[in-house]
Amino acid sequence: MSAPQARALKTWCARGARWALLGGPSTSPLGVTESAVPESHDIDPDGPLTPQEQAVADALTLDLLRRIDAALLSHARKSNRKIAMLVGLTMMDPSLRVPGLSDLFYAQRIRMLVDRGLLLAEGSLGYMRYSEVRLP
Repeated sequence: MSAPQARALKTWCARGARWALLGGPSTSPLGVTESAVPESHDIDPDGPLTPQEQAVADALTLDLLRRIDAALLSHARKSNRKIAMLVGLTMMDPSLRVPGLSDLFYAQRIRMLVDRGLLLAEGSLGYMRYSEVRLP
């Protein structure tokens, strides 16, 4: 495949992705002219813990909570990082993964760390996939 053909294919693929995501033609050379992230009013915010999850959370030891917080902080950087990334990385640690506890609990811990000034936030913390945190 020649270089012009490769460029044309990349532009076509990007335009197809843009069309699928945003429902309209693209005018940029890369095929994307708008954000693929929906407006926050189009997305439901992260919900509260269920009563069952809250019961599991309430039963956690102070030691485990400190280890979870330390792990969340260890995944943060000086540059912004998605809250969902920190939550996912922390939940991948088998010693910190608590059966019956969803990702919402870990996102709540991040909000608590922001409230305590240990992390700085960008965006609405009620939407873990669309907000970011960083170390101060």
